[in-house]
Amino acid sequence: SGTIRLTINVVPYASGPFDNTAVASGVNPFGGATVTDDSQDDAALNPDPDGDGNPTNNNTPTPVDFGPALFDPPIGFKVFDDSGLPLLQWTMIWINSTNIAAVNARVSDPIPAGTAYEASGTPSGFPLPGGVPAGSTDIGVSCSSPGAATTTTLCYYEGPTATYPLGRIVWEGTLGPDFGNATTAAAVNELYITFRVRVPSDVNAVYNTASIDSDSNGDRVFQAGGGGVPNEISVATGQGIWVRRGQDPDDDNGKEGQGARLLPSTGFAPNVITALPEQPVEASYFAANDIQIEIPKLEIKTAVTGVPQAKDGTWDVTWLWNQAGWLQGTAYPATSGNSAITGHVYLPNGEPGIFVNLHTLSYGDKIILRAYGQKFTYEVRENKTVMPADVTVLNRAEGTWVTLITCQGYNETSASYASRVAVRAVLIKVEMDKIAQPLDRER
Repeated sequence: SGTIRLTINVVPYASGPFDNTAVASGVNPFGGATVTDDSQDDAALNPDPDGDGNPTNNNTPTPVDFGPALFDPPIGFKVFDDSGLPLLQWTMIWINSTNIAAVNARVSDPIPAGTAYEASGTPSGFPLPGGVPAGSTDIGVSCSSPGAATTTTLCYYEGPTATYPLGRIVWEGTLGPDFGNATTAAAVNELYITFRVRVPSDVNAVYNTASIDSDSNGDRVFQAGGGGVPNEISVATGQGIWVRRGQDPDDDNGKEGQGARLLPSTGFAPNVITALPEQPVEASYFAANDIQIEIPKLEIKTAVTGVPQAKDGTWDVTWLWNQAGWLQGTAYPATSGNSAITGHVYLPNGEPGIFVNLHTLSYGDKIILRAYGQKFTYEVRENKTVMPADVTVLNRAEGTWVTLITCQGYNETSASYASRVAVRAVLIKVEMDKIAQPLDRER
């Protein structure tokens, strides 16, 4: 017996399994015919696993499988330039940082909700494929790389479809390797894709997310199981959010809630009808990009609207009714920092509001924000009672947090609430939100 070890460096275009067989031949030294035998796959190194005394009929190849993560998906970044508003420029950067070989890939970047693609400027220089939807163009989008190993075959804006009603940016080509280099400074084959969208004046935030599909078997078929390879597509996303200046807490020296003097009064007298004054123009609420909040334990599912912060640092939520209100000046919902959302404990008609049971939330309970086509899941870490002047609950936080606020302890003598409930929750998961959720107000 003997052992032969072979080391082979390969760059396969599929994860396997690949069958490996060794063939040995020998001649009996005392005479006789040549005997040939194929190797047998057997963990115990037994050439005759069936025990019939004939090892030549045990010829099962040894499989080699590199696993589904042979080609890990590239990583993506999103940056924006808002100096040309109302035209907002997005740039996505893709780096093939975990592979030693180039990968065929396709990028899809749907035009963000509330915006419109700006088809102006120079052509991408790459022709449109056949059969594209009406409105498709190569004008206004650019695709480039500093490295020769990254090549482009498609770079265009695809017109509106049922799946992408505002259209999308499409890139297809080969993304060169940058093994171990996860930054643009270190990478040499990174891909840059740039385009612009027009932002209406009443849109205060734009969320942009793109995905990339890697073709692991090299046949340029971008679909699951393409070319006979199960789970061919590896999807990664690049995400970014733009917030209009004046809505962004960083415009205030990076101190969220700076200037706040009192937490909002979010309740009316229980079981009493309260007449509301006309809402002044300066206190008008504004759209918050179709953001929804869901609290499963409390069976809450409602829209989030924007509540402007007055010059004296206060917020007037008198007319909020059964919506939830994002407090302007705190972090925009689902972005890093501390986003404050409030809701009534009792409504002007004397009935309970959506946050009447906010005080019952406890550690580990889930709070969900649905926004920008994503589902952001938070987990409660703290539920406490604070005084109306305790604005420290609005302070900036490391990471991504949401703080829910409502009133507590109605005093009939003073006709006011003595304290506030503040529930703080930290972001634990972000995922694509594929199913539209009906709001309580739509039921």
